[in-house]
Amino acid sequence: YRKALKRDPSSFHARRGLAAVAFISGDMQKAERLYQELIKINPGEPYLMRALANVYIGTGKYDAAEAMLGRALKISPDDPDTRCSLGNLKLLRNRPSEALSEYRAALAISPGYPPALGGLGSVQFRSSQYKLAEKNFRAALSKNPLDGFFQRGLANTLAAQGKYGEAEKILKNAQQLSPNEPETLSSLGNLAFTQGDYEGARKYYREALK
Repeated sequence: YRKALKRDPSSFHARRGLAAVAFISGDMQKAERLYQELIKINPGEPYLMRALANVYIGTGKYDAAEAMLGRALKISPDDPDTRCSLGNLKLLRNRPSEALSEYRAALAISPGYPPALGGLGSVQFRSSQYKLAEKNFRAALSKNPLDGFFQRGLANTLAAQGKYGEAEKILKNAQQLSPNEPETLSSLGNLAFTQGDYEGARKYYREALK
């Protein structure tokens, strides 16, 4: 991306790539600055607004993130990605009923949309509606079978219903796909702890902290 910028300092795609790299590497200050500059260049692009909202979420600026996603929705009200991003943020802010509305709106726009199904499952899991959560996580996984978030969601939902064997199988599969994912390791630790395997739980928790 830097080489591309040297050849063309005005390259929008190179700037967007640098912003994404900054976000992935955890340099939130740089990512915020770059995405703000990109939005000034192209103020009608919801993707950039969602990206900046994710930066704000990463730095705890939830009000700014919600305002940015609201701005994106005004530009593109039928964008299921923005609806789901707003749902995720509202769930993070402990507003599950509002999150549910966003996920349902996304599904009305795009029936069977996996992130919205996963969002519904997350809300239902929180409210102990495990059968409904299981149904939605399975539906999401049927479309994206390698998605770690959906795998963990289904496994945690199954574990809550006492289906430990199937839950462990799903989490082990997720671990094979991404061995160092701390959330998967933590879920395995929780599962081991629930079954009284405290040494196994300790091992998974330590791996998650590495």
